Amino acid sequence: MKKFKIFMGVVLTLLVLTLGIAVFFFFQYRNAGGFVKGTVVCGRDVTGLMPEDIMSYVDSEYSGFDISVVENGQAVIEGSAGDYGYIYDHAAAEAELNEKFANQKNNFFIYYSTQILGSEIVLHKAYRLDDHIFKSYVNGNNMSVPRVPSCDASFRLNEDGTEYVIADATTGNEISDKILQKNVRERIEEHIRSGKFSESLTVEVPKEAYISVPGSNDKRELVKALPQKNKELKLENTFGKMNITYLFGNKKQVLSGNEILSWVSYGPSDRIVVDQDKIEEYVELTAGDYDTLWRARQFKTTSGRKVSVDSAHNAYGYRINQEKECAQLKKDILAAKSVTREPIYDGEGAYGNPLYLSRNGQDDLNGTYVEVSIGEQHVWFYKDGKLVTEGDCVTGRISNGHGTIPGAYPLAYKQKSRVLRGGTGAGAYESFVNYWMPFNLGQGLHDASWRGKFGGNIYYNRGSHGCVNLPLKIAKSIFENIDVGTAIIVYN
Repeated sequence: MKKFKIFMGVVLTLLVLTLGIAVFFFFQYRNAGGFVKGTVVCGRDVTGLMPEDIMSYVDSEYSGFDISVVENGQAVIEGSAGDYGYIYDHAAAEAELNEKFANQKNNFFIYYSTQILGSEIVLHKAYRLDDHIFKSYVNGNNMSVPRVPSCDASFRLNEDGTEYVIADATTGNEISDKILQKNVRERIEEHIRSGKFSESLTVEVPKEAYISVPGSNDKRELVKALPQKNKELKLENTFGKMNITYLFGNKKQVLSGNEILSWVSYGPSDRIVVDQDKIEEYVELTAGDYDTLWRARQFKTTSGRKVSVDSAHNAYGYRINQEKECAQLKKDILAAKSVTREPIYDGEGAYGNPLYLSRNGQDDLNGTYVEVSIGEQHVWFYKDGKLVTEGDCVTGRISNGHGTIPGAYPLAYKQKSRVLRGGTGAGAYESFVNYWMPFNLGQGLHDASWRGKFGGNIYYNRGSHGCVNLPLKIAKSIFENIDVGTAIIVYN
């Protein structure tokens, strides 16, 4: 009996061993052709396929999915997984797929459970996170809705900008980037684990990400200040938008509304008051920049030499009448309308003639003048920058003290067929001229038909009584082209 029991034990052991070996070889045989029955990758049945057979499909499915961060039903950050820093890694995906395939081949339990229950393979290592890209993309500054801080009750302009009203306090929408990033990262990685790459992911901005604290709604001080605030606004709307533009030929100087606004205020009974000191200071500075009359002058001659005209003999040019200009500027400001004009100048000489002709900024000759060189005994007449005529002349007699006085003078007037009289006793004279053009103390340009020669040293002993004697042709050309007020520049 004892031997029989031993025999049966040996037989049973051999049977179990034989069965195990048979099952093992059967398992190996059934599993040798690829993924076992019931294996799904990205929604596709891959039974019998090898990992290399499906990698192109895996690449296309794992290439990325869309992610939206939503606030109050509106997408504020949108992009692909790659935009968020989740980069698909082909090599890592392939390695993980091969690893799971190997587990199916070698794990008896996985093999049979897959056949019975099915198995979906999800590649959790297929994406690698670039943290720098993620943080650069997922933050408040990158949201399409700007982040604004909370605001206390405050002054706000009404829709047409004519009046301030008191607006209620507001709560801002500032967020903690750290909290937002933690929440978005968790949701993305959860989505990756789910393997639902054909579906886009929507992540709501979590309430705990908001960090703005409600503003104060205390309006007591605002209510007190509101009337004065609106008075200031009225000044700004009335004077801040106007400009006064001064013309100096082609050059302009603009007195801006912002500067004017700093000059005006409310006086008694809310009457508008303009700061007179500011007006006078502005006009004085402008005159300092642009006045040319009775100021030393530098003049470049035709030969290229620079000569000086002292202020006492610079009777040509512009000078702002500061008293009248201050009065006009004040009037313009109180009218509250933009103005473009020239300043008010001292404009007339002894004969009612203008003291200037035209200017371009600080250049008050502007290319039009008569140039008289005493040393060269020559005259040039330029108009608008072009030479009209030139020729020799005879200026005042030096030997008896009647020399022509150097300086800059405006042409007082011009007259045809004039008899010039002067001197007394033996020095008296009476001369008929065809073209008379006076400019300073009886000195003028005119023709001198009694002279046979001009130029040279004639003026030393046989010069005029101070006038600039010209050949008839030269005098006629100047007379016909010159305007009253044109500068006559005389130099040694």
